[in-house]
Amino acid sequence: MLGTRCSTLKRLGIRFSLDDFDTGYSSLAYLAYLPLDQLKIDQSFIRELPESAANGAIVESTIALAQSLELTVIAEGVETDAQRQWLASRRSLIPTALDRGAGRVANRRSCS
Repeated sequence: MLGTRCSTLKRLGIRFSLDDFDTGYSSLAYLAYLPLDQLKIDQSFIRELPESAANGAIVESTIALAQSLELTVIAEGVETDAQRQWLASRRSLIPTALDRGAGRVANRRSCS
């Protein structure tokens, strides 16, 4: 029922994002039946980049999953240059790895 309502709204031009992906109630199940346009990677995974290999693997696999579903990727909580650079470097591994960033450093970069 929710998927049907969302599909109707999408036909009217409304776009949908899955926020805080892979935390709490944002699960893989939503990817299967909601007409999404964007996938937002939760800041809890971005916060420990580039130091955390585990978070890096989760972010890379999330980017690949989103791209295979033709979703725009947004990384939330990009607060340092090191995080921005780590995410930007993923463009060579996975084309268009980061479509948008959300955070102090990401916003400062996009406004200059």
